[in-house]
Amino acid sequence: MLKNIKKSLELIEKYLFNNHKYGFWIDFDSHNGSTCWTTSYVARNLANNSKNLEKLLIVKNRIQFNQRSDGGWAYNHTVASDTDTTTNCLLFLFKFSSRDSKIINKGIEYILKHQDKQGGFFTYSEEEFKQIYGNKDGKGWYSPNVEVTSLAIKVLIENKSNSAEIKKALDFIKSKQNNNGSWDPYWWSSEEYAIINSINVLEKYPEYDENVKKALIYLTDKRKEYGWINDFTKIYSSFYAALALELIIDQRLIRKYKIAKRYQIADVSINSILENEINKLIYAQNRDGSYNPEPILRIPRSDITDISTVKKWLIDIPHKNTIYRDNNKFFTTATVYPTLLKYLETIPDDKQ
Repeated sequence: MLKNIKKSLELIEKYLFNNHKYGFWIDFDSHNGSTCWTTSYVARNLANNSKNLEKLLIVKNRIQFNQRSDGGWAYNHTVASDTDTTTNCLLFLFKFSSRDSKIINKGIEYILKHQDKQGGFFTYSEEEFKQIYGNKDGKGWYSPNVEVTSLAIKVLIENKSNSAEIKKALDFIKSKQNNNGSWDPYWWSSEEYAIINSINVLEKYPEYDENVKKALIYLTDKRKEYGWINDFTKIYSSFYAALALELIIDQRLIRKYKIAKRYQIADVSINSILENEINKLIYAQNRDGSYNPEPILRIPRSDITDISTVKKWLIDIPHKNTIYRDNNKFFTTATVYPTLLKYLETIPDDKQ
């Protein structure tokens, strides 16, 4: 298995580094494809391996060059800056020991302008939305949501920003948690993205232990015998499985909240289950190192604030209630990378 993991990681690196153009990974068909958002996400996942940092310098330069005058970054050059892209860009730049403080500070200032009175962060400000779409109703896109808020908190924590702003945001996430421990996603086709990013920030503060425990129980119970599924397609998802596994591979939270017994199925140990899940990820990989695209990025009409009111979602059809696939296979492939890397780190040195 060890040999297979190392080979899989090498194939992912080869696929991703051989397929970026001028420092960009361009993916998804929404709004002519994403540049800075996809690129920063892919790059920050690859940067989990410090050996990749030198190769990523061209990407770092490209990201820094594309910061807007408002301090933010945009999904691509045709639209306004947004909080989600900006958080991903900053999280990538944080991977480097040498940082341009002017760029970082401008980015932080931009993010903080997108926090509402209740503590949540919104993707676009109303002003930014109207720059592109005029008087079109955009309340859904400039309302705060859990996914963007959790990443904004991560940035603020890593930047050692004002604790009061972080506390307000954490309380917002707490207030949005469902009774079953989950969070409802706005921009994603399945719950895992919102749950995992919320856990990642809440677990750093003891006062949210009960919220983390409920979420972790929900996440682990959600796993089917054949793994984690995409809530939209109802089939196994390499993307969402990789997200969930990266959170629980080291078992630190599993042990802290004493939920290992809940996670076991038919008396199979958690170690065996994790090994089985990793094997599924390796098996799902294509020969070129990529992973098949999935409908993961959900973009509702801009006026929709309550996702549950949407009765039908289309796939890859612009300007509708649509869920987009990562058509160039960069997003899912990059998501699997840190999961396999983290699992490799749990294998004792004498077995490597």
